[in-house]
Amino acid sequence: MKTAPRGYAKDHPRVGLLRHKGLTTWREWEPAAWLGTAKAKTRVVEFLRAGAPLHEWLDSHVRS
Repeated sequence: MKTAPRGYAKDHPRVGLLRHKGLTTWREWEPAAWLGTAKAKTRVVEFLRAGAPLHEWLDSHVRS
């Protein structure tokens, strides 16, 4: 976005962040044998659970 989203002041203190259209959480693992085992599911679930507080905060504080 070139300006603040609709409903926000153009001089909002966090206008730089408000102009983003998305947010991504990311984790990379080096290719290894464990990726073909049940351990892969465990690690992915741990990562998703670790991101849950961010998801909950966004759900509560960011307009859709």
